[in-house]
Amino acid sequence: MKVKNMDDAVKLANDSDFGLSGSVWSKNRTKAEQLARNIEAGVVMINDHLMNHGMPETTMSGFKMSGMGATHGAIGFDEMTRPQVIVDELLFFAKKNMWWHPHGKHVYQGLTGAINFLYAKQMVPRLKGLKHLLKIVPRYFSTR
Repeated sequence: MKVKNMDDAVKLANDSDFGLSGSVWSKNRTKAEQLARNIEAGVVMINDHLMNHGMPETTMSGFKMSGMGATHGAIGFDEMTRPQVIVDELLFFAKKNMWWHPHGKHVYQGLTGAINFLYAKQMVPRLKGLKHLLKIVPRYFSTR
């Protein structure tokens, strides 16, 4: 289909409820890549129309009504897994964790103090951080 310019080509290509795949054909690979990045499709090939099917390392997914999910590549592999996170309390003896409500400025200062204590490059900020952190340690043992 003839178009006036590349902007019209992108507009026409994106004027669809679907966006599974597309292709851009050009002798100028830089312009082809720029054009491809503006096409709303899960896969856009340059100077080809089917190569990605033989490339299991490249993710295939769709935009718009072309479906949810992905296949191939790391993202496609992850799509086939069911991740589960189990968090076990490290401080099982604590009556209250640091981030439990109620909290205010003192908890904020204690938590930023912990960061400074662990990661500040100079000793003075580290010690000030430890001071703020120690002020909120009793919170672990209080139920109020």
